[in-house]
Formats: sequence, C-alpha cells, structure tokens
Amino acid sequence: MTTWQAVSGQSFWDVLMNTYGTVDEAMKLLQDNNFPNLDASPTTRQEFEWDDSLVSDQALNQLFAGTGVVYATDVSNYGNVFFVSQNGAPLVKAPPYIIPPAVPPNPNDLEMTLGTHFTSNADGTTVIAVTDENGNPITGCPIIQVELETKPLTPSQYVWNASTSILTLVGATVDNRQSLFILYTKTPS
Repeated sequence: MTTWQAVSGQSFWDVLMNTYGTVDEAMKLLQDNNFPNLDASPTTRQEFEWDDSLVSDQALNQLFAGTGVVYATDVSNYGNVFFVSQNGAPLVKAPPYIIPPAVPPNPNDLEMTLGTHFTSNADGTTVIAVTDENGNPITGCPIIQVELETKPLTPSQYVWNASTSILTLVGATVDNRQSLFILYTKTPS
C-alpha cells in the first residue's frame, strides 16, 4: 500500500485519477480510506492509502509521480476551477477558457419550420394545392415531411412542385375525411 496526500482544491475523483489512474477502483479507494461518499471533498493533506499494484496505466502513474503534477478540479466558491501543482509549488490557477463571442446569425440564413394540413372531401385525391394556415400558397418553400393521417410518406411517395405549390401523391391517395399533414421550411420575411 502507498500513501497519497490530498492538496487543497482536489476532489475525490482527482485523488482517484492521481492514484489509480482510472475510475474502476473508486469503490476500493472509498472503502480502504473510510471516505464518506463519492461527492465529498478531501481535506488538505488528508492521506489516502492505495494499492499501487492495481494501477491500470503505469505510464500515466509514472508521469504524475515523475513530474509532480497534481490535478485539483473541485468546486469552489468561484465555481469549478482547474489547478495544477508541480513539484510541491503553490497551486496555480490555470488560465480560463474564454468563450469566443457569438456571431449574430445572418437573417438570410434563418428559416422557420411550419406546418399545414389538407383534409380531403373526396376519395382518391392525389393532387393537392398546398396552402399555409391562412390559405396562401407556400410557393418556394421546401417540404421536409408529409404524413397521411399518422403514416409518414417517403419522398418517393410524393412529388413537390415548389413553384406552383402543388403536391402530387405517387402510389398513395387521400380519401374522404382523411388528413394530410405537411411540414415545410420558410425564410422569415
């Protein structure tokens, strides 16, 4: 058994990675040291006994031991932080990752997904003039999905003419009182 001494800012998971190098031995480290639970934080200089014969990645363990790198990523008053201590030096806060500012989207790149429906008043309907919910044709809008009642149709089961707003069913029909639901995209004006 070997002893590891926790440093300020370390979580149980940091100790686990600095000792065994894997989460596979979490319960062993917890039980061997009567540690309260996986979410508790060790105190500064708290000692952990661990079995170095169970290290899964000896190369990683030797790297940590040889360079003196200690990771400490516990939650603090300032949120989650990442510290690195090398060769016993005081903890140094790693530079924060600065999120680049969001680029406002080009209004021409935006599109809305809208839906409309058609209810047939005759059996065997195959040609439908598609309109939006206000009765306007949806010319120029690509169709992204067509459903006959609750059954989605594959693109091979319909032909869409965006310039005339006419939907022609191929191998399927809309019968009396059946509904066709259509999803389409439109660039906002």
